[in-house]
Amino acid sequence: MNKLMPLLKIQMMGFFNINKIKYSGNKREKRTAIFSLIGVILLIILMETYLIGLVLGWSYLGLTESIPALLLLVNVIVCFILTFMKSNGALFGFRDYDLLISLPISSKQLIASRLIPSYLLNIFFSIFSFFFPMIIFWTRGYFSVTSLLMTILALIVLSIVPTIAAMLIGLVTAIIASRFRYTNLVTVIISMLFLLSLMLVSFSIRSIDIKQLTQLGKLVDESIQKFYPLAAWLNDGIVYKNWLSFSAFFVTSLVTGTLFIFILSKFYLTFNSRLLSNQKNKVFQWRALKKNSQLLALYKREWRLYLSSPIYVINTLFGSAMLIAFSVALLFIPLSQFEMMLSVPNLKEVIQPYLPLFPVALSFFLVIGTTTSSSISIEGKNYWQLSVLPVKLKVIYQAKLLLNLTIVLPAIIISGSCFSLIFDIGGLHLLFLFIMPLAYSLFAEALGLLMDCSYAKFDWTNVQQVVKQSFANILTSVVNFISVLLGLVVIMTFPTNPLVILSIWLLLLLVSAHLLYRKIINKNPFLFE
Repeated sequence: MNKLMPLLKIQMMGFFNINKIKYSGNKREKRTAIFSLIGVILLIILMETYLIGLVLGWSYLGLTESIPALLLLVNVIVCFILTFMKSNGALFGFRDYDLLISLPISSKQLIASRLIPSYLLNIFFSIFSFFFPMIIFWTRGYFSVTSLLMTILALIVLSIVPTIAAMLIGLVTAIIASRFRYTNLVTVIISMLFLLSLMLVSFSIRSIDIKQLTQLGKLVDESIQKFYPLAAWLNDGIVYKNWLSFSAFFVTSLVTGTLFIFILSKFYLTFNSRLLSNQKNKVFQWRALKKNSQLLALYKREWRLYLSSPIYVINTLFGSAMLIAFSVALLFIPLSQFEMMLSVPNLKEVIQPYLPLFPVALSFFLVIGTTTSSSISIEGKNYWQLSVLPVKLKVIYQAKLLLNLTIVLPAIIISGSCFSLIFDIGGLHLLFLFIMPLAYSLFAEALGLLMDCSYAKFDWTNVQQVVKQSFANILTSVVNFISVLLGLVVIMTFPTNPLVILSIWLLLLLVSAHLLYRKIINKNPFLFE
C-alpha cells in the first residue's frame, strides 16, 4: 500500500493533468481544462435527458420495477465504452512501461495504479447514469431508506465488471492484432466493427412500434434478469429490500475485481512483453528507393503517423464509417419497412420538402471528428523533424489537409449515392448532396488545422490528451457542431427558396475555408520556432 499510493498519485495527476493546470502558469492549459469541463457538462446534460426519457418510457410500459436493472445495464454500457475506447495504452502497452517495470513495485500494484483512475472516472459517470435517474424510480412509490442506502453502496462496485470486461476485450483485440503485420490497423478494424455493431443494435430498436416495444421491454427485462445475474440481484435488492440478493451483487462484483487483478498479475509481464515486442515476418530485401514529390512523401508520412495510433483513427474515422454503414444498410431495407420504422406512409412524398436539409445533415457525421485538429500536436516531441525539412510550411499543411479529405471523400460519395437511390433525389438537390458535405469538410479541416497550429500541445504523455482532451480539438468540434446546426436553422427559416439558400450557404463555407487556409499558410507558427 505504501508503494501503491505514490504511484497512484502520479498516475492520477497525469490522468487528469492536475499538475499542469495548477502549476504550469500556462493559460492554454487552463483554457483546455475549462473547455473540457464544459464538454463534460454538456455530455452529462445530454445523457441525463436521454436517461430521464428512457426511465419515463419504461415506467409507461408498466416495467417500473425493472428500472434499477435497466439503469444498471445502461451504466454497464457507458462504463464499457468509456473504458474500451481508452483500453489501448492504458493497462497494456503503455509508453512508460519499461520505466515503471524497473521500479521495486509488484505487478498487482502496477495494475491497480493503472485501473483505479478509469474506475474512479466510471464511478463519476455512474452517479449521473444510475443514481440521479433512480430519483424518478423513487417518485413512483418505491423510495425507502434501504433502497437509498443500497443505491449508494452499489455505486462503489457498479463499474467494476464492465471495466474489467472492456480491458479484457481490449487485451484480446491487441493480442489478435499483434499477430498481424499491420498491428494498429487490425486493432482499428476490430474496434470499429465492435462499435458499429453496437450502433446497429441501437438503430434496429427504433424500427419497433409501441405494441412490439412493450413486448420487447418485457423480453429485455427477462433477458437482463436471466443473462446478467448481477442486474437481477441488484434489482431484487433495491425493489424488494432484499439484503441477501444485494449482498450477492456487491460481493460478486468485489470478488471479480480482486480475482482479475490477482490472475492478471501472474501473466502481466508476459502480455506486455508480447504486445511491446516487434515481430519480423518478412525476409529483408534490398529494393530501389522510390522518389516522390514533397507533397506525396509528406502525405505518406501522415498516413503512417495516423495509423500508428488506434485511438486517433477511431476518434476521427468513426463518423465517416457510421455514415457509410448507415447509408449502405438503408439500401437493403425495403422502403415499406422503412416507412413502418418511422410510422410514415408514402415516405418519398412526405420527405420531398425536407430534401434541402439532407446535404447539411449528412455533413454532421463528417465534421464531428477531423484529423487536422490533432495533426500538429500528434507529432509530439518529434515535431522538430518537420521544422528541419527543406520544404515550405504550406506543403506540410497541405499533406495534413489531404489526409482528412481522403478519409471523408469515400463517405461523401457512398452516402450521397445511396441516399439518391433510396429517395430518388435528382437535379440540383443531387449535386448539393455531394458538394455541401465536401464544403463542410474543407471548412472543418481548415478550422481544425488552424486551431491546432494556435494551440499545439507537444508535451503529451497519452495520445488521448491531444485526440480527445485538447483545447484545439474541443473548440473545433464545438464550432463544427454549431456550423451544422446553424445551416439547418437557416434552411428551415427560409423554406421558399431552398436551392438559393443552399447556394449562399455553400459559398459562405467555401469562402470561410479559403480564408482559414490563407490564415494558416501566412502565419509564422510558434511550433517551429
